[in-house]
Amino acid sequence: MSQTESPDWHTESSQPSTWLDRQLSRRGDFETRPTPPPTGLELALPAGEIESARAHVERGRRYGSQGNYVQALDELSLALDLNPQYAPAYYWRGLVYERLNDCAAAIADLDQAIALNPNHAEFYACRGDAYRGLLQWQAALRDYDAALAANPRLVHTYHNRGIVHEKLDKYDQALADYDRAVELGPGSAASYFGRASVLQETGDLAQALEQFGHVLKLSKNTDLLRLAQKRIDLLVDYL
Repeated sequence: MSQTESPDWHTESSQPSTWLDRQLSRRGDFETRPTPPPTGLELALPAGEIESARAHVERGRRYGSQGNYVQALDELSLALDLNPQYAPAYYWRGLVYERLNDCAAAIADLDQAIALNPNHAEFYACRGDAYRGLLQWQAALRDYDAALAANPRLVHTYHNRGIVHEKLDKYDQALADYDRAVELGPGSAASYFGRASVLQETGDLAQALEQFGHVLKLSKNTDLLRLAQKRIDLLVDYL
């Protein structure tokens, strides 16, 4: 490509889809995330009801980790039938709804979880993801900010906030978020891709090329690998 031409970075072949953005920014499976501690309202219930509700939540988590979302919803709803004050059940059910792309239902459950336990960072992070799924960028930013204020080491939330900043063309903030995500989680290929995309957009093409190279080394996601390679090919042709 001639050096005087302006490259089209936003062709369909080189720009991640909204669906892929969401898949790459998932926060791991249901088995690796902690169950929030019980609140006073939950502990006030009879011990048998507490344990039974917890058992349903754990089964719901296992179903969720296997991708059996219908069964997961059934178990988590049973937990809430037994204990409607159990914030973790609202949280996990909200996560299931978010995985099913029913973001409005996810937000409704996460509102309940936050009302019951307003100090848990993951509740805000997950609700931010649901708002992002609805393209409600400012609401997503508010929740990501709240999550990181409560826990400044949430790698996935820095990455996801970087996505939102990038969507809003706030490239300095996006780059800072991706940098922090890479610092805290150096194996995150998706965060390297995000950082490379911002560098490419802002004209730092040599650095973008280097960051896309990290994606090729780290990622096992075939869609991400394909996109990174296409970005590299565009950059090599231009440079």
